[in-house]
Amino acid sequence: VGYGANPAFPEVIQRKRQVIADAVRKYKEFLRTPQDIIRYVGGFDIAALCGAMVRCGELRIPFVLDGFITAVAFACAAKIHPDVARVMIPSHLSKEPGMKYALALGGINEDEVPIRAGLALGEGTGAILELNILRTMLYTVAHIDQMAHLEAEAMEACRAKSS
Repeated sequence: VGYGANPAFPEVIQRKRQVIADAVRKYKEFLRTPQDIIRYVGGFDIAALCGAMVRCGELRIPFVLDGFITAVAFACAAKIHPDVARVMIPSHLSKEPGMKYALALGGINEDEVPIRAGLALGEGTGAILELNILRTMLYTVAHIDQMAHLEAEAMEACRAKSS
């Protein structure tokens, strides 16, 4: 766990860590599957996200991963249904300390994550940025012929000015 968007209160992170440590200690013998871990240590948000991701994997519907909580849900979902990793589109590498570990548990290398902005806000900022990157990429691919033509015209104009 990390500070999230609020590093001003170090007692909060200590409390988070203590709650998780206590839960792991109390339920250690029951923590066998990803579903068990969510049930005993996770929250409703992680359970809901994990379920949605598993369904996306089953239906081959792409989704954008945004931040640490979704990365934790993704790690569980990828263990439940390996095809989840094939439809997941990472957005940003959260500054939360567990982000890289959660991605690795889902089979994703941190180098595959395009945005490195130190985000830890929790409201989907990375996903919004990623969607704009994807739109730009799709536009570029769809209009590559036109772009190549414009590039050729620009090169010709430069040559004409040089001579």
